[in-house]
Amino acid sequence: MVELNGKFDGKNIVVDNIPADIKPDTPVRVIFEPVSYPTGFEGLIGILDDVDLPTDFASQFAHYTKGTPKRY
Repeated sequence: MVELNGKFDGKNIVVDNIPADIKPDTPVRVIFEPVSYPTGFEGLIGILDDVDLPTDFASQFAHYTKGTPKRY
C-alpha cells in the first residue's frame, strides 16, 4: 500500500507525486480524507515552535535582521 498526498481542484483529485513503479492503467482505490491545516495565528505559532531564536531576538530585532549594532 502506498499513501499519496494531493488536493481536490474542484473537479479532479491531483496527486503530488506518483511513484515511478505505478504503471498507467493500474487499478487503485481512493479513500477521500480531507486534511485540515492550521491557518492564521495558529499556523504561525506551529511554524515558530520549530525555530530556534536567540532569547533577545525581539529586543534586538534590527541587529539580527539588518546587522545593526546591538542596543543595550
